[in-house]
Amino acid sequence: MRTGPITKKLLIVGFDCDKGEALKSLGDRSLVKFHKNCEFVKLPYEKGSETAKKWTVDRNPSVVICDPSEKILEKVTGRVTPIHL
Repeated sequence: MRTGPITKKLLIVGFDCDKGEALKSLGDRSLVKFHKNCEFVKLPYEKGSETAKKWTVDRNPSVVICDPSEKILEKVTGRVTPIHL
């Protein structure tokens, strides 16, 4: 969990199941060049939880892309591949 304000350009919040398989595509080498501009947070998905409501997530896996003020810019749900990001 993140503490304090983000210091990068984008905040990437990933919701995944316990196995964590679906968000592995964030580590794809085609995306690595963008990592320096992002701060990543991985959260467990719990249906109906306050965290899921805050990020408007209703299923997993989901990736929420936000600006530094945590305004949601884009949301990708379902199986996430590098091309979707």
